[in-house]
Amino acid sequence: MYVKPLRNIDEVSITLETGGPHGQKEATMSKVFVLDTSKRPLNPVHPGRARLLLKQGKAAVYRRFPFTLILKHAVEQPVLHPLRVKIDPGSQTTGLALVNVPERFHLSSTLALPHQPV
Repeated sequence: MYVKPLRNIDEVSITLETGGPHGQKEATMSKVFVLDTSKRPLNPVHPGRARLLLKQGKAAVYRRFPFTLILKHAVEQPVLHPLRVKIDPGSQTTGLALVNVPERFHLSSTLALPHQPV
């Protein structure tokens, strides 16, 4: 029995350097905000790490928007990395973004605020 070979299947290496199968660069994921037991902010974490903290019972949901976790155990000496607020005033909405301070800006979180007519 003759099987016609599939011509629309290619092997593609999907990495940030190649830009994916269609040449687009992947955007970094948003992070999840974390508070310690005394409600002081800690470094934002990846959503996968947040899921693990919730599943292991080490954290609870503090807020749903923006999604924030509160840890159940105290952190003695937290190492905090500085964040920068970027503001993009648009015609319809104002965009807010938290980014890491080093030269390689990794997006931590975004928020769009619609303008209200006065």
